[in-house]
Amino acid sequence: MHKKFRIKKNHEFQKIIFHKKIINTYNFVFYSKKNDLNFPRFGISVSKKLGNAAVRNKIKRQLRMFLINLSKEINFNNKKSIDIIIIVKKKFLLNNFEENQKVFNKIIKQIID
Repeated sequence: MHKKFRIKKNHEFQKIIFHKKIINTYNFVFYSKKNDLNFPRFGISVSKKLGNAAVRNKIKRQLRMFLINLSKEINFNNKKSIDIIIIVKKKFLLNNFEENQKVFNKIIKQIID
């Protein structure tokens, strides 16, 4: 995923979470807020409760892969300008890769379109 599509700074995370537009699913919590850019941006948060650093990094790599695959389907440059924070729940670990990707893609498409 290109760096311009990422949210990294803590104050940006807090501003989006404080906005409180929430979509809560079995595996994820999505916070969203409009931005002034012409493309969506994404931030990923994985709690220490999910596992050690190796497990958390694996989850983040999987989510970035979900976004890369989704960006091949739909062009993010032509979509709504919105910031999205993705928080992973512990139940993410119970499902396989394909199930998690299906839920993730469905919600992201719903938010962006």
